This record gives sequence, structure tokens and C-alpha cells, in this order.
Amino acid sequence: MAGLTPLLRGLCPPLVVEAYRRLRYGTPSCFEGIYRDTKELPRASEIFDSGEWVKHELTTLQWLRAESTATTAPRLPQDAGALAWTLAWLSQGSDSRIVDFGGGIGLMYERLRRQYLGGGRLFYHIVEKEGVCHAGRQAFGSDADLQFHSDIPSPEMLGTVDVVYIATALQYVEDPARLIERLAGLRPRAFVLARVSAGDIPTHLTVQQYLGHRSPYRFLNLESLLAWFDALGYQLRLKSPGESIRYPSSYPASHRIPFTLDLLLCAKT
Repeated sequence: MAGLTPLLRGLCPPLVVEAYRRLRYGTPSCFEGIYRDTKELPRASEIFDSGEWVKHELTTLQWLRAESTATTAPRLPQDAGALAWTLAWLSQGSDSRIVDFGGGIGLMYERLRRQYLGGGRLFYHIVEKEGVCHAGRQAFGSDADLQFHSDIPSPEMLGTVDVVYIATALQYVEDPARLIERLAGLRPRAFVLARVSAGDIPTHLTVQQYLGHRSPYRFLNLESLLAWFDALGYQLRLKSPGESIRYPSSYPASHRIPFTLDLLLCAKT
């Protein structure tokens, strides 16, 4: 069976389709090996450049739109709470601007745009790979409040940025410290990191099996991560547990964290 047909995808609840996906592709957190740097990694494939990933995003967007009515907006996932509350706290009745690094085709924007009650407009900028940007532009058409970028825009292009949002993306970046430095150059008022794989462990690389691909995946030492932000003028204001993580039995305990983290970091005053 090559996959669920469009008709079945439309009829099945998300949990049913997710169960099918796990049976076919395995669980998202199936890790292999521990490596010090990218030179040691076995050959891997890039999931976020794949058509399978874009199809997965488009299917989820269909679910979100199907569960929406004229009076009901899509439900926010648990890890979006920090972003929603931070946005409400910062907006103070004015326009708000978010930069979502690794934001896919715009699923979080779809969830937020009809729940945003800040009093002004919600301007949403997604930084993604060009193929994903193309799919997102097609999915949202001429929505003037949503823009896609294949690279981080300049501060002059964006203007004032309220929040930089990074959800389940930092662990896939080759140089996370450099990425954070570039994003801090936008001078956001806050960073919200959702489902970041960090804790009291050594920073290390592994290989993750997901959607039929084997991708490089980085676990971070939390103290080092917070030190990067501190040096750039941001301090931790909120830390809460995210998703639990499954490991193979061979994965050493010294390199495991029980769950991902949701972090809120605000500019120092």
C-alpha cells in the first residue's frame, strides 16, 4: 500500500492517520549512534527537502482547516502555549510580528491567526527551505500577513520583531550557535523555543529515523545553550517539559534526556 488515499486522509481522524504513519515509518524519535561531529556521521538523507515532508504538512493543514468553522479556530497544541501567551503579553493592543524559523508551510500561523486578539495585525514571517516556501505560498495564496523567506531577512526588511519562534528545528541545524546569533541580530523582544532537545547531557550528534529518512539530529547541553543566549542579551524566563523521548536500549544513559523543553527567553532590560 503506497499510502493513504486523499479520500481516506480526509475521513480519518488525525490520531488514526498518525498511527498509520508510525506503523509505516516508525516513531519520530528512533535514534542510532552517538557522534562528536558531522564528519563522523554515516550517510543520511534530508527529510525537510523531501516531498514526503511537504505532503505531511499539507495533510495537517487540511485537518486544521477542516476542524475550523466560522466560530471555532484550530486548537493550539500544548507546546504553542508559550508562544501564544508571550504574544498576548507583548502586543499590548498593537501590531505583532513573529519570525518562525523552520515553520514549515505555516501550520502555526493557521492556528494563531484566528485566535489572535492582540488588537492589531499579526505579521508572520517563516524562514524555510525554498521548496517548503513554495508549497506554503501556494497553500496560503495572497495572504498579505504571511511571508516566506528562504534565508533570514534583514532587520531593515522586517522592522520591529516581537518574537522569534523555533519549534523542533534547532536540533537539525548544523551550527545552532551561529543560527541563534543571526536571529538575535533581528533584535526580537523574546525567543520562544518549543520542543528543543537540551538538558544536562553532553552536546552530541545522532541519526534520527523519521518518515523513511535518516537525518542528523543534535542534542544540546542546556547550560551551553543558555550561555549563547546570555552572551547575546537574553535570559531564561520560563522552562517547561515538552514531549517525552524514546531511545533504543543501546543509547547510553549519560546522553539521554527524559523529555524535550519549551523555553522562553526575553531581552534583558
